[in-house]
Amino acid sequence: MLLKYESMAEKEKQHFVPKFYLKRFSFNEEEQQIGIYNKTQGKYIQQGSLKAQAYKKNYYGKDGELEDALGMIEGKMAPLLSKICKENLIPKDGSKGHFFLLMLLVSTDLRNPVIREMMDKAISQLLLATQGDLGQFSPFFENGTLNLINAPQIIMRQMHKQIVLCSDLHFKFLINKTSQAFITSDNPVIKYNQFLEGRNIIDAATGSSSLGIQMILPLNHRLSVMFYDSKIYKVGDKKKMTLDLDDIQDVIQLNILQFLNSKNNVLFDHRISENDIKSLHSKAKQITQANLIKTHKPSKVYDKFGNEINSQIVYNTVSACITNLKIKGIKFTEYAKNLTLNNRLVQMREHYYKLQSKWE
Repeated sequence: MLLKYESMAEKEKQHFVPKFYLKRFSFNEEEQQIGIYNKTQGKYIQQGSLKAQAYKKNYYGKDGELEDALGMIEGKMAPLLSKICKENLIPKDGSKGHFFLLMLLVSTDLRNPVIREMMDKAISQLLLATQGDLGQFSPFFENGTLNLINAPQIIMRQMHKQIVLCSDLHFKFLINKTSQAFITSDNPVIKYNQFLEGRNIIDAATGSSSLGIQMILPLNHRLSVMFYDSKIYKVGDKKKMTLDLDDIQDVIQLNILQFLNSKNNVLFDHRISENDIKSLHSKAKQITQANLIKTHKPSKVYDKFGNEINSQIVYNTVSACITNLKIKGIKFTEYAKNLTLNNRLVQMREHYYKLQSKWE
């Protein structure tokens, strides 16, 4: 009976960052302990329990159905990640490995509580902006924020659609050749857009369908994978699936993005010292945190012909990581340099519009 009780207790610990992923950052690669730094407390823990990180009790529901479904998906992804990290396996473009790698990226992003919190806040702020108060919906709110009980299920139903939306993105592995190890966090998928940042477009620039999107996920201390809009960026040698990072400043920039994107904790293996992590935190504190909701309510609204109309638009954007990121080997294509943007609120890739016409 005790063993059954323990098993049930473990099953209630539902990880929003997969354990098989966190093991790639374990202390001495023994898959039991992991380095932790809590941003709020400024507390460094060299060896903490790996299985006690990045989980919430019954996060996917008490029935365990979604947890079991994710477990089946993870069963496909875990062996691939192990081969990539331990055997230097590089999946080919368009291969099954490519698909599983994209699934890892998208599912890790969607299942994170930060996504749920952003959705809750976005809905509540839109209601407040349009109605002035929560009115008849107030019973569903706690401290002014919507609390969707089944939000993880709602979000994860979007996984297939998000994978299709990202299926046109190319990918490359960033190989860390420096003495500074990659770190990860409790929200490890970085969404960046160097292209739109350079055009002074900051709001609504890091959606999965955005023109110029870059999505970066560290895989262990020396490997990260980047999915990117290949019409906008040239990444290293087009004949290679890897880009070597020889400059420690490039690695530091990517690690700072983990600080900015994280909710509470950054995570790392035995190669990161307390001085390393506190130096990164000091740099990150000078930059605005990512994933903050901003509500926009333009005073004037225009139709497609540029005529002012008597209407109201309210929309939300999410703050992105803005650090003036510059990585050696990542350059803009000639197409990107000469591209004239349209006047839409959100700049989307052609792939999105092609899919929309099929889905309508």
